[in-house]
Amino acid sequence: MSLIRHRDPTLDPRHAFTLPELLLALVLALSVTGTTMMLVKNQLALTRASLDIQRTQRLPHEATTILSAALRAAHDSLISASDTALEFRQTIGASVVCVVTPPQTITLPPDSLAANTFLTTMLTTPDSADEVAFYSPTGGRRVPITTVTRPATATACPPTTSFTAPLDVVAGRKAYAVTVATSLFASIHSGTPIRFFRHVRYSVYRASDGRWYLGYRRCDTGGCATVQPVSGPYASSGTTLPLTFRYYRSDGMEVVSPSPASRIARIDVVVRARTARLPHAPGIVDSVVVDSSVTTIALRNAP
Repeated sequence: MSLIRHRDPTLDPRHAFTLPELLLALVLALSVTGTTMMLVKNQLALTRASLDIQRTQRLPHEATTILSAALRAAHDSLISASDTALEFRQTIGASVVCVVTPPQTITLPPDSLAANTFLTTMLTTPDSADEVAFYSPTGGRRVPITTVTRPATATACPPTTSFTAPLDVVAGRKAYAVTVATSLFASIHSGTPIRFFRHVRYSVYRASDGRWYLGYRRCDTGGCATVQPVSGPYASSGTTLPLTFRYYRSDGMEVVSPSPASRIARIDVVVRARTARLPHAPGIVDSVVVDSSVTTIALRNAP
C-alpha cells in the first residue's frame, strides 16, 4: 500500500511575502503618507496665508465704514480732535413729539406701529447721560435728559393724537416718556421733530497684546468709560500708526491742531493695514502684505 501525501497550499512558501517585498511595501506606504502629509501642510499654510491677506484687505474698509456711519450722524462741531482720537455727539435716535406735558416732559410714539410706519427710531434707548435736540424754525435747541421711561401707548400717546391707532393699544406697544433737565420752550408742540445724541469718543490705542485697535468709548460729564475695540487688530510698522485722522475746513485748508472752534468740514481717515507675519505658503511671495486707504467723510452739519 502506498501513502499519498497532500500539501496544504496555505503552507506553501510561494504564497507568502518575502522580506524584500515587505520592505518595498513599507517604503511605498511611507512615501505616500509623507506626500499626503506634505500636501495637507501646504494646503493649511496656503489657507492661513490667504485668510491673513483677506483680513488685511478688509480692515481698512471695516474701520472707515464704522467711522463714516458715526460721523455722518454727528451733531454740530467736534468736541475734541487729534490725529489719533476724536469726540463728538453721535445721533442715537430720532422721533416726533406726541404729547407735551409741561413743564419738562414729552412723550413719543412707539418704535413700530400697526400701520407699518416708523415715527421713532432708536439705535439704543437714551438715558440720563444723553441729550435731546428739538427742531425749531429759529434754530434747534439741545438739552440734557433726566429720565426716559416706557409707558403704555394708551396713556402716553393715545390714538386720539393720530400718531397711533387702537391696534397699537391692543398690541400692548410701549411709547417713550422723556423728561428733560430744563423747562420746555413754547415752540415745542405735537409733531415737533427731535433727535437724541450721545457723547462718544473714537480713538486708536495699543492693547495689552501689543497690537493696535480702533476703540469706542461713551463719555459724560464724569469722563469716558473703558475703551472697547470696534475694529482691529492692526499691525504697525515702526513708528507709523495704523490709523490716523486729518481735518479740513470747507475751503480745503488742512487744520493741523483742531479745536471745537476750528469749523471742521471734512475728515480724512487714513488706514494702513499689514499682515502680522510672513505668508510662508507655496505660490505666495514670502513678504509682508500691506494695504491702505484714505476715506474722506464730510460732516453733515458742518459750517
